[in-house]
Amino acid sequence: MDTVYFAHCYPYTYTDLCRYVSQTCTYENKDKVRKTVLCKSLAGNDVDMLIVTNFGSAPEDIAIRKAIILTARVHPGESNASYMMKGCIDFLVSDDPKA
Repeated sequence: MDTVYFAHCYPYTYTDLCRYVSQTCTYENKDKVRKTVLCKSLAGNDVDMLIVTNFGSAPEDIAIRKAIILTARVHPGESNASYMMKGCIDFLVSDDPKA
């Protein structure tokens, strides 16, 4: 007997995430976005945190800014949230004046 799986959305793997973060957190974007490891998952994978701000500002100005925290993919089956977060990050690190 064959086993068939149905997915609500296209898969977005940990490898996809690592590749995307590496392509986004580059030297060219160092004044817009930086990555740090927030913690480890139960599987031992890094849980990355991206900080998006104007890093060209003075450190004391950065320290007093208000923050907005965006999360995605809180549960394993929410691969569609990974695509939504990718679009959000792409916009935030873009050259669009609204970003």
